Amino acid sequence: MSHPSLTDPAVPASLAVPDPPDGADGWVPWPAEFARRYAAEGYWQGGPLGERLREWARRYGPSTALVAGPPSQPVRLTFAELDRAVDDLAAGLAGLGLAADDRVLVHLPNRVEFVTLLFALLRLGAIPVLALPAHRRVEIEHLARLSGAVAYAIADTFEGFDHRALAGEIVAAVPAVRHVLVAGDAGPFTGIDALTAAGATARAGRPPDRPDLSGVPNLSGIPDPAGIAVLLISGGTTGKPKLIPRTHLDYAYNADASARLCGLTGADTYLVALPAAHNFPLACPGSSVPSASARRWSWRRRPARRPPSS
Repeated sequence: MSHPSLTDPAVPASLAVPDPPDGADGWVPWPAEFARRYAAEGYWQGGPLGERLREWARRYGPSTALVAGPPSQPVRLTFAELDRAVDDLAAGLAGLGLAADDRVLVHLPNRVEFVTLLFALLRLGAIPVLALPAHRRVEIEHLARLSGAVAYAIADTFEGFDHRALAGEIVAAVPAVRHVLVAGDAGPFTGIDALTAAGATARAGRPPDRPDLSGVPNLSGIPDPAGIAVLLISGGTTGKPKLIPRTHLDYAYNADASARLCGLTGADTYLVALPAAHNFPLACPGSSVPSASARRWSWRRRPARRPPSS
């Protein structure tokens, strides 16, 4: 079976990559001469990451894209279903008031909502700031302040920890955080499922020639592929995490080149056992960044701890 890649003719490609936007918040963009050369030599191709999923859905709609949840109750989404869920959630986020360039601190374990929220933010032009599940108040408050996050996305509980209580502390400590988005029981906050449903309602009845997000309020258009797609966090230091900006174009190439190096094909399934918010499982070759990697992603939480051998 053929598999999508950044050089697939069906993936929109343009050598006329726009000059990188001016730096913001200390970000130093790729030098324009480098960006033009990488595009001309075929390393940087296609558009924003969120649009790549849309193209995959057009070509491989009924194929399985994602399997998540416990083996006893797995959730399976086709590419068409995933694409539709992402559009619905993006419309719901726009209705909440989120817009392009807003930072959203994403603190989710490996679950369906990690994928749908990540792609919805990419389509909205908002910038996900990816925290790890083990992070607690020190790291989360630091990342919220450093990034200027206006929203914080969490699971209700994970491995016995109630993230909603932590969210209450973060909102009190960082006034810029206006919204808390919850996967599961939202409690006093905003449920991701509710936002998805609201977005689906907003998009209902759209003309057949406008099934996507065109015309939805707060969605001003397709994000600049030379702009920041995601903010990763640094690791391996004794201090607090730093933010690492990755653009749509360079991060897609990262995932694509890694997939080719690993020899993944469209017949493979990619098992994501490490926290998906980390760069290695996210884009090396990648569980969420559309690339030439396997067309099915299987999500698992980390294995349960075993007692020591006697």
